[in-house]
Order: sequence, then C-alpha cells, then structure tokens
Amino acid sequence: GRVYIPQDDLQKFGVSEAQIAEGRADFAFQRLMAYECERAHKMLKAGSPLAKTLKGRMGLELRMIVLGAQQILHKLEANRYDVFNRRPVLEAKDWWVVVKRAVLKK
Repeated sequence: GRVYIPQDDLQKFGVSEAQIAEGRADFAFQRLMAYECERAHKMLKAGSPLAKTLKGRMGLELRMIVLGAQQILHKLEANRYDVFNRRPVLEAKDWWVVVKRAVLKK
C-alpha cells in the first residue's frame, strides 16, 4: 500500500497513486518508470568505480549488487516497465553473468 516514487515525479508524468494501486501500466506509467530506471542506472554507473576498487568480499558483493541491479533494469525495459503483470526476476543464466562479471571486475 506504499508508493516509493517521488510525488513530484508522479505529478510530472501524470500518474496517480490510484493508478498504481489499480496496476495500470499505461503510456504515462511507462514514461515515469523509464525516467526512474534511467535515474537508477545513472546512480549505479556513478557508484560502480567504487565496487571495482574495493578488494575482497566487500568488493565482490558490491559488484554483484550493481550488476544485478543493472540486469533488473534491463528486464524492466524489455518488459516495457509493466511491473504489475510480470515482475523482473533474475534467472539462473542472469546470476551466472552477474557472478562471472563480478569476479572478473567487468
């Protein structure tokens, strides 16, 4: 019953909390989610150098968080941001890519 999207952004894109509660992923909602995902992508990109410089378990875990989040963002985009009918989930092949890239620091 909570909405974690800034109220200013909801207003900017013409999306209401009632629409979210209804699970309606229309064009306005898709534009809002594309905007929020791009914002998240930029934050992940800005933080990724730290993940590559940290050593040991901490660095590995942080790289996996960044890479896993990027995979989720790609899945959201591929699904046209419809989180109501198909939530993005990392599958075994996705985890393989995340772990491999995290270990190799790519």
